[in-house]
Amino acid sequence: MTVNDFFKVSEAIALSLILEETDSSTIESIDNDILIYSVSSSHNATENDLTFLSGNGNIKNIGALNAKACFITSDLLQKLPNSVIPI
Repeated sequence: MTVNDFFKVSEAIALSLILEETDSSTIESIDNDILIYSVSSSHNATENDLTFLSGNGNIKNIGALNAKACFITSDLLQKLPNSVIPI
């Protein structure tokens, strides 16, 4: 069986804690109860995962991104699906 997660957390982590620990922010305010269950590649991310995008190599399938939240560079922000929280 292939493991698709880049990093599987032992228990869910609040997105607000991830933002605090990485000194990051979102454009809009978020629900403090949002939980992240794993960190995955942009290709394998699900609706409970955190992922990242940078550079043009990742934009080919950006519209199909299923992650809950994504660390993203400002030049790709407008291409991110509305369902994904940009960080």
